[in-house]
Amino acid sequence: MSKKIAHTKQELPKLQEGYVRVVHITKAPQDIDYIRKKGLNYEKYGLLSSTARWWGDENEVEYFLDDARFKGEGAKAVVMDIPEKEARVHCNLTRSDLPKAPGVVPPKYLVGILDVSKEGKREKPSRLERNVGGVTTIIGVLTSLFFLSSNLTGNMISNLSLKNSNIIGIIFFFIGVAGGFFYFRNRF
Repeated sequence: MSKKIAHTKQELPKLQEGYVRVVHITKAPQDIDYIRKKGLNYEKYGLLSSTARWWGDENEVEYFLDDARFKGEGAKAVVMDIPEKEARVHCNLTRSDLPKAPGVVPPKYLVGILDVSKEGKREKPSRLERNVGGVTTIIGVLTSLFFLSSNLTGNMISNLSLKNSNIIGIIFFFIGVAGGFFYFRNRF
C-alpha cells in the first residue's frame, strides 16, 4: 500500500517534532516521477541545500521560489519531511563526525507534490516605501493647490503667467494622484 501524497498545502501532514520540511521546486515532470520512485537526487550539486530549502517550523515554509526559472506554468513543489539528524547528513561535505552527504533523499520521506505555478512572493514594502506615497500625495496636492490658487483667488504667484501657473499646478496634481495610487496600492 503506497503512502498518500498531498497535492495542496492543506493536505500536508503536520510537521513532526524533530523533523524538518524540505522543499524542492521543479518544472520538469520527469524529475517528479524520478523523485517518487528513487528519491531526491542532489548528487551532482554536492549538498541537499544546493537544490532544496528546509525549515524546522512549518509556519515559515515557503512552497515557491521567486526565481523566473522555477515559477510560473508547470512549477511544482516537492515536499519531504526528513528527521533533522538525517537532514544534517545531507548537508555535510566536511564534518568528520557526520557521515558524508549520500546524494539522495529516499522517497519514503515524500509527503507532497504541490502545484505552485500561480504562487509568487509579494514583498512587504518597507516603512519608507509605504510612507513615500503618502508624503508624495500630500506634497503634490498641496503644491498644486498653491499654483492653481491664482485661478481661485485671482492672485498671481511670483511672476508666472496664469497659463504657466496652471500647467505647474496640474503637473503637481498628477504627481499627488500618482503618489496616492502607490500609497493605497501598498495598503490593500
